[in-house]
Amino acid sequence: MEIDHQRRETARNARRRLVAHLRAGGATDLAESCMAQDATVYTDPVRHERERVAIFGQWPLVAGLSQDLPRPGDILVFEEMGRSILLVRDNDGVARGYLNMCAHRGARLVETQQHGLRLHRSRIVCPFHAWCYDLDGSLVAAPGADGFGASTLASRKLHQVAVQEWNGLLLVTSDGQPAAHERFASIAGPVAELRLKNLRHVQTSTVEAACNWKLAVDTYAENYHFGALHGASIGDAYISNVAAFDAFAPHWRVFFPERSLEALVGLSEQDWPEPAFKSVMFLFPNTVLVAGVVGQTGMMLRIYRIFPGRDVGSSVCRMSVYTDADPASLHESVFVDESTSVVTVEDYRVAEGAQANLAAAPTGATVLYGRNEPGVQAFHAAIADALGEPGPVQLPD
Repeated sequence: MEIDHQRRETARNARRRLVAHLRAGGATDLAESCMAQDATVYTDPVRHERERVAIFGQWPLVAGLSQDLPRPGDILVFEEMGRSILLVRDNDGVARGYLNMCAHRGARLVETQQHGLRLHRSRIVCPFHAWCYDLDGSLVAAPGADGFGASTLASRKLHQVAVQEWNGLLLVTSDGQPAAHERFASIAGPVAELRLKNLRHVQTSTVEAACNWKLAVDTYAENYHFGALHGASIGDAYISNVAAFDAFAPHWRVFFPERSLEALVGLSEQDWPEPAFKSVMFLFPNTVLVAGVVGQTGMMLRIYRIFPGRDVGSSVCRMSVYTDADPASLHESVFVDESTSVVTVEDYRVAEGAQANLAAAPTGATVLYGRNEPGVQAFHAAIADALGEPGPVQLPD
């Protein structure tokens, strides 16, 4: 298959670039210059609200994968940005979105605040008065119908929410937004290489953090911190501050080298073994996809979706694990609850401390994004562009 070939070539090329960096004594892909940005981008409540409206209200948001709704009647609950949404696979195989709200008096159709809850229903029945809806959102039964009138009931249906499927992603959008294939056109090829339609959901967990959502995303964008922060966890397995970065503005992809690559430095490429496909990909505005391996040939994908919290100093991260491996192999330790992993605890401990410091920083304080942090630079440049404001400032050498 063409996708499989491209995937192998991507893995080979990434490894070639990383080994070249190691041969150069531990070099890394560098941005043009170091950048600075006012610290208030993480603490200003006015900007926070602008981000919620201009970014999270205007860009497709990843709710899951198409395989989260494999059959007609499958339902996925999406609880984000102040809305409760039911994503439904209808009888024609179309993915639809509805507010989790009865058209009678607004009761929740699915009484849960559990994001990512998966259900299967042939019809959707409100627990309040048993109004019953078909999977296409139409009202098909209402006890005591004489109390409302046939014409009134005929006009009542579930409130639709725009949903798109693209390259195996299940996306919640808004009416009037550009189509997903336009928003993600620059990174369509790399996303296709992930073969998302082959993956099955394993588990989803949540981290609610006392830090701005952008601080959380920043951490996923670089491995400069691996040696210092994760020295006792993954620091021995990965080489810090060496990376191969690809820009697909406003998205990006980066490859971080495992320490095992050091064994290839003195070998000719023809003697290298076939590489595994591993990458970190960012889909603007808030989704990180970390591709890895499980077992001998299986693929594992971790998806991190970081959302603004109720205020500028809070955020929510949904961490989901997917795989194409045989379910019998899912005892693997890699499938542990991501929210409690050592790496997650370490990352968010530092992010929360930084948030507290930045909130109390003196007027004019700035943060730095180094040349060795091109993903962080690209992320903040994309945010500024979406808001129509100046981005990080380039600094002289």
